[in-house]
Amino acid sequence: MTQLVWFRNDLRVSDHEALFQALNRAKQQQTPVRALFFWSDAQWRSHGAGDAKIAATFSALQALHQKLAKLGIPLDVLSVSWWTECAEQMVNYCQSHQITAIHYHTEPGWNELRRDDRVAQQLSKSVELHRYHDLYFIDPAHHLTQQGQVYKVFTAYKKSLLRQFSIDHLATFPPRKAGPALKVSPLAMKDLPNWQNPLQLPVTEDQALTRLDAFCEEVRDYADRRDFPADNGTSQLSAALALGCTSSRQVAHTLHRHHISLASDTFFSEIIWRDFYKYLLFHTPRLCLGEPYNEKWDAFPWQKNETWLERWREGKTGVPIVDAAMRQLRETGWMHNRLRMVTGMYLVKILQQDWRQGEAWFAEHLADFDFAANNGGWQWVASTGVDAVPYFRIFNPYQQSKRFDPNGQFILTFVTELNDVKPALLHDHKRALSVSSYPKPLTDYSKARQDTLDKFKALGSHAAT
Repeated sequence: MTQLVWFRNDLRVSDHEALFQALNRAKQQQTPVRALFFWSDAQWRSHGAGDAKIAATFSALQALHQKLAKLGIPLDVLSVSWWTECAEQMVNYCQSHQITAIHYHTEPGWNELRRDDRVAQQLSKSVELHRYHDLYFIDPAHHLTQQGQVYKVFTAYKKSLLRQFSIDHLATFPPRKAGPALKVSPLAMKDLPNWQNPLQLPVTEDQALTRLDAFCEEVRDYADRRDFPADNGTSQLSAALALGCTSSRQVAHTLHRHHISLASDTFFSEIIWRDFYKYLLFHTPRLCLGEPYNEKWDAFPWQKNETWLERWREGKTGVPIVDAAMRQLRETGWMHNRLRMVTGMYLVKILQQDWRQGEAWFAEHLADFDFAANNGGWQWVASTGVDAVPYFRIFNPYQQSKRFDPNGQFILTFVTELNDVKPALLHDHKRALSVSSYPKPLTDYSKARQDTLDKFKALGSHAAT
């Protein structure tokens, strides 16, 4: 007679409803609690995850293992290549450990839903399933417009959420002990990727909560500082949020504790964007299959230029801000948020390469890879998604670098071959950089921009007839 908590991308013990409810039931029934995690390297890589994300996952899991042990809860990690193996493994596990109830958070996504359905179908009727919705502020199945439709505009979604959102009534789920602390050995996993986390991104629960609390001391400056990549003005909590080492609820409560207005705070608005993308994935799981939300734009005549694509990946496009950002990604496993938009738009709307190529590259290299956020971001820049940027809005990378990296501090950190170039020249696409070791631009920016606009306009006219 044991309660089981099935962990996924929720690698924390505080503010964890599934864990909280399992402990409550165990106390009522005088039964033990166990925890389970499926290590699924091949499955994750098939979804696009790369070394940085998988290494970060292990760090978060290792920390969770220790924190659960202090609560008297053993964590078992079962290795499966593919989620199709989870059902059989779960049945055997439940039989071996006399599991009578499983507590877990629902995950959006095509394969995630199929995995959970298989487990539910194969489990004995004597095993209860308790599903929770900690990935969202509000259960997405019940968060609809007055007409009963899915929200498709972020502003309307945010207003609706804030109307229903009361910090005083927003639940928190503090951890409690299930029994005496356990002595456990560190987890061991074969063939772990060697990612060193050079930026020291928070990837465990304690690291995330420490960073969150510190960031709230400076969050009032976030709106003014967040777009400057050389300034450490962002929270750098994206990996922790993707791993579930901290929750959106914890962010809300911490901001409130620091007397920050959630309705007007720019940082909290970014947290709601993450919630919005997960909400869309919940209601539209086909997005996991590489499909655009707005299907009419899928007919855009993407150019298949492997040379250009590879130069973009390597940070050798000849556009300094793009190249610096792409090198930052490869070297650190992270990229500044504004530069994700700049590099994405350059790939899609100047080089006219399919947005799915960029989506896959980011997924493979980001430690903070989160399918919903990554897919949503790429469909935003490609103008194929919900509430996406209009097709005619194209970020000029030279103007972006002039505005947000005027002295070239960020650019020169990663594109060191330009160290002797005057900063003003880094932002001028009309004047070639006379540096033999640095490549010429792949294409003429102005001509490429106009060509993209003409193609989108023609496609829009065709779709309307």
